[in-house]
Amino acid sequence: MAKTELAKILIESVKEIASISDHRPPMKIHCAHLSRRLKLLLPMLEEIRDCKNSLPEESMMKALLSLRESLLHAKDLLIYISQVSKIYLVRENKVSFDS
Repeated sequence: MAKTELAKILIESVKEIASISDHRPPMKIHCAHLSRRLKLLLPMLEEIRDCKNSLPEESMMKALLSLRESLLHAKDLLIYISQVSKIYLVRENKVSFDS
């Protein structure tokens, strides 16, 4: 996999992660901060994708692969929090309805 292809994959991953926005309090603020900070990576990733200069290929690929793994973990975390938020809402509505 080339550096350009990996940068494109990372850009799409960041955009996908940023689109996960169905969070409820108390985690909503933290999830929004994480999404916002990940979006700050987009200009750097676009520069890497468009870069014509010869960057140290091995170290660059290692760093990008590490970033890819971190982004996958961030995505999993945000999806998990989103699912837990929905379960929490259903539970709270059931408790208030039963009362």
